[in-house]
Amino acid sequence: MTTAAQIRAALVSVGGLGGQGWSLDTIAAGADDAMRQAGITTREGAACLVAQCMVESAYFRTTREYGGPRTRYAPYYGRGFIQVTWRDNYAKFGAWCKARGLVPDADYFVNVPDRLADPKWAWLGAVWYFTTHRHGLVALANRGENVKVGRAINRGDAYSRYAAYGEDHRQAAYRALLAAGITPPDKTAAPAAKPVSADRKTWLRKKIATHGIWSPATIRRL
Repeated sequence: MTTAAQIRAALVSVGGLGGQGWSLDTIAAGADDAMRQAGITTREGAACLVAQCMVESAYFRTTREYGGPRTRYAPYYGRGFIQVTWRDNYAKFGAWCKARGLVPDADYFVNVPDRLADPKWAWLGAVWYFTTHRHGLVALANRGENVKVGRAINRGDAYSRYAAYGEDHRQAAYRALLAAGITPPDKTAAPAAKPVSADRKTWLRKKIATHGIWSPATIRRL
């Protein structure tokens, strides 16, 4: 499983500790939930997913691409921990969420792009990208192909001859997470969630709105 200490070690390795938007415990819990949903089954896969999301999100400080409104692809600039970018990907992510009953329609993010910056979608964007990319990022991650995964995310092509932006940081964080002992979460499925009352749902929604990131498991219950 992922721990706050492992996240801290990776952040220190790239000089990124400080200014995180969420507690390290919250980040670690979200990472584990994302791994279960994506099918990450090796320690290399765990390190890869967390390292890539770490660098993509400016070390877990933001869910928005720096300078995004000024990019040529605005308003569909990078949002989430994996920085989902371009209108086509917003549409695909929306359709993926709609199929899972998470949003009311497939154009949920296309119609209002900044919805994707809401921290509650941060890890789900990564799950979607890893599980649907044409180069099979989950398999690459589980084999420890961190460089290829980074190039797929940043260059759009796992086999690009060009380095991903921040590739040295992606590699340093990956190695630090492995050294810190990161492992995928227990393969045993999490217990089925108990039905949530209307009052409880209202309370949870207020908590998410106030405190930001919540795990995908919680979102599914709403």
